[in-house]
Amino acid sequence: MTVTTFFKIVKKITTGISVPFEGEPLSGLQIMGVLETRALDFENIIILSMNEGVFPVKKVASSIIPYNLRKGFELSTTEHQDSIYAYYFYRLISRAKRVFLLYDTRTENMASGEVSRYVYQLKYHYRFDLKEEVSNYSVAAKGKYEIAVQKDEYVLQQLARYLEGGDRSLSASAINTYITCPLQFYLGYVEDFRKGDEVSEDVDAAVLGSIYHGIMQRIYDRMEDKKIWPDELKAIEHDDALLTTYIEEAFAKNYFKTPQKIHSLSGKNYLTGEVIRKYVKRTLEFDRYYAPFIYLESERKITCLHPIDENRKVSLKGFIDRMDKKDMQMRIVDYKTGNDDLKFDTVEELFDKRMMNRRPKAVMQVLLYAMMVAETDKPDIPIKPAIYRIQKLYSDEKWETCIKMKGLAMDNFRKIEEPFRLAFNWCLHEIFNPDIPFFQQIDTGNWSHCSYCTFASICQQMTK
Repeated sequence: MTVTTFFKIVKKITTGISVPFEGEPLSGLQIMGVLETRALDFENIIILSMNEGVFPVKKVASSIIPYNLRKGFELSTTEHQDSIYAYYFYRLISRAKRVFLLYDTRTENMASGEVSRYVYQLKYHYRFDLKEEVSNYSVAAKGKYEIAVQKDEYVLQQLARYLEGGDRSLSASAINTYITCPLQFYLGYVEDFRKGDEVSEDVDAAVLGSIYHGIMQRIYDRMEDKKIWPDELKAIEHDDALLTTYIEEAFAKNYFKTPQKIHSLSGKNYLTGEVIRKYVKRTLEFDRYYAPFIYLESERKITCLHPIDENRKVSLKGFIDRMDKKDMQMRIVDYKTGNDDLKFDTVEELFDKRMMNRRPKAVMQVLLYAMMVAETDKPDIPIKPAIYRIQKLYSDEKWETCIKMKGLAMDNFRKIEEPFRLAFNWCLHEIFNPDIPFFQQIDTGNWSHCSYCTFASICQQMTK
């Protein structure tokens, strides 16, 4: 059981518990309930929670007899209960010398912040001269300070596992994580902390992306190393039975976690499957306009040893969603279910921590794949990086897959290969530099990325 689940259960159990108070009249302060004040007079009275709905209490009588029947047969109703509480209130304050009525003006959650009707009656009906004061308390959370993990001998040993001869490899996601927050990189990729598997009743964005990837791979794997013509893609696009089979197989593998299709989709899963079907058909429609092209492979696992200086090489890994070739040009395609930007002005922007959410992470990833292909395959034709943004498939704007630098289409990675290598190596140097600690990214004034971070609770604990 997680801590969050434990506190939810405790809160649920304790919500209906009443806490009894015991007071001693001779001690000078007597804590009492409203009903206990009958036939007693006090000089000084402090009534807490004078909010509407609290005093008088907003409570519906627990009865199977409807309100209209109770009214018609002159049985007790909520109005009768209100009149009783009104009597108790005015009887309580009738002979007091000083009365303090306290209420909460906050409106968070279910609280209305409205003062009780009795206060309005005293003020406007009985014309009492009430003295009103508002008490404010300056309560502020403790300011956050920078968390930094120094690269001691242990940390350097863990980082060495990513170098040549080690048992780990850096991915594009790891590099993007470091640029976003070095501390998050340290916890996830140095200490190897992982978020536990969660059971989700709905298909989240990550699972939806995996299902879409799986369907596109099944469609194109049958045509590996072959030239694909528009008529072939159109036939697949209109073959709903085939697409249904692929959708159900992808759901079984990525959502139900079963080795084979177990049943047809229903309910929410059926609706999600139909949405994915539209995405797949739209992708095939776009590919028809791009055809003819030669499909090379999908979901290719690529690894390489990338030199960052004369003495060190870093092990890199990645999964390329799709590779194809047309007009003596190799295309590296990355499917993205997020709303990623394809435009950037300089290569340095791809590694700039200050850009935060505006940094084109997907562009950095596909360019890294292009560099790895250039290092391993060494093709003698241009390499064109491309991104399929699934969310833009049905948008009004023109659906573009080409990456643009300063407004110009990036049709050949080799045009920016050298500056990309320099910027990428600079980032790697910083990761492996023993003098630069893994710090918490707080100097940008933008904490939106923290709300989605797996380790947000750890950072909050460390800053207390």
